[in-house]
Amino acid sequence: MQLGPDSGGAGYVNTFEPSHPVFPVAVASVHRIDADLIVVVGGLNDAPGPLSQFWAAMTKTVKTLRARSGDTPIVMVGPATFDGAVPEGLTAVDQEESAFASKAGIPYISPLEEHWFNTRNVKTLIDQASQHPSTAGHAYYGGRLASALARITVQK
Repeated sequence: MQLGPDSGGAGYVNTFEPSHPVFPVAVASVHRIDADLIVVVGGLNDAPGPLSQFWAAMTKTVKTLRARSGDTPIVMVGPATFDGAVPEGLTAVDQEESAFASKAGIPYISPLEEHWFNTRNVKTLIDQASQHPSTAGHAYYGGRLASALARITVQK
């Protein structure tokens, strides 16, 4: 199940598509979530900041997800770089998400820390025109995410 719009452009506090609500608003519009696991992937669109409301937006998002899902386990996945460079703003978002997840008792996966996309692979995995993963890039991302989720499951 995917909440919110069927394309990117939104984050916890920023949206680049006026028709796409930020995460706290998107999850509030769902009345009931019937899932075995909730994976929240976000942060890339929040890198421009400001991050003054970032923690509150993550709190509201997670609180709503828990209330709507009957406490289904949640995993948070941070942003990934799609050009191989990691700007300071993206690092700050990743660190904030990681700290929030730790405090909330939520497993956190950091594509930045694990260097999923880097200068060696971006040319084959990222469509340079759209600055989003290509078909091969989506398959790669999905494989990395599946492996990371399996490690979390094994550790529990």
